[in-house]
Amino acid sequence: MKTATRALAIVVAMTTVAQAQSPAAEALFRKAKKLMKQKAFAAACDKFEASERLEPTIGTELNLADCREKNGQLATAWAAFIKVAQTAKHSGDKKREAEARRRVDALEPRLVYLTISVPRPARLAGLVIRRSGALVDAAAYDQPVPVDADEYQITAEAPGHERWQHTISIGKTSKTIDVPTLDAAAPEPQEPQAPPARTVEPAARVPEPSPWTSKRKTAAVISVVGVAAGIAGVALGLHANDLESQSDARCPTVRCNDETAIERNRSARTEGTLANIGMIGGGALVVGAVVLWILDDRKPRDRVSIMPGIGPSGIALEGRF
Repeated sequence: MKTATRALAIVVAMTTVAQAQSPAAEALFRKAKKLMKQKAFAAACDKFEASERLEPTIGTELNLADCREKNGQLATAWAAFIKVAQTAKHSGDKKREAEARRRVDALEPRLVYLTISVPRPARLAGLVIRRSGALVDAAAYDQPVPVDADEYQITAEAPGHERWQHTISIGKTSKTIDVPTLDAAAPEPQEPQAPPARTVEPAARVPEPSPWTSKRKTAAVISVVGVAAGIAGVALGLHANDLESQSDARCPTVRCNDETAIERNRSARTEGTLANIGMIGGGALVVGAVVLWILDDRKPRDRVSIMPGIGPSGIALEGRF
């Protein structure tokens, strides 16, 4: 009890010499001192820390370290006293340096440690370990680290592996926690992909057969010949009528001795016969051509044959289907 009272007296004495200078830092410092007297250590530590951020001084650092110890944050206080000793040494303040080192020595036997053990097989590529959100350096693996009495959440993550976490409570006894080898992460379910769209090639266009088949070409030729024969027959018929008219004019009676009239009459009869043959034959050819054109359904198995012929009764068409 005498040691604690003496330490408090030393801290107070040291901080009265060099208090914060800025108004805001000074106000926070004074508020923290009042809270310390009221034993509201957690709130006091927050005020000291805020004052230190605004204007760092050895006196504020020393009071903050003392506040952490009284708040039960022994590891944090121990680290803060070490920082004060280093700052005091650099500034040539031997009195504060000595006090800070004495407090460090007094705290060390009371510290508790947390060891995060990471076996070699568990040290995966990209492994990240955190202690309550704070990153744990790989150099600190398997090393006892002073911690405040509190509850800590240890997490471990690595690419392609399941996340691991564990909560450990630290009181007055040091503890070790083993990080296991992380399990490989289950592959993410993939959404079924639609089959690639098939490119439908357009069907080869079959050229339509020409309507001018060999049979129809034959029918066209026959029809032209038939029309020409009909026209010739008409012309011969007209000429035969003219010759007959001339013969009747020269020899109107049945008996006639006029050679010219007789010759013209004979020519008229011959041309009349040819005219009949031309008109009938031409008509038959045209009809045959039409039939051949219509009946041609372009099937190889079909056979249509129409052939004109001249018989005893005149021109006739012979067909085979």
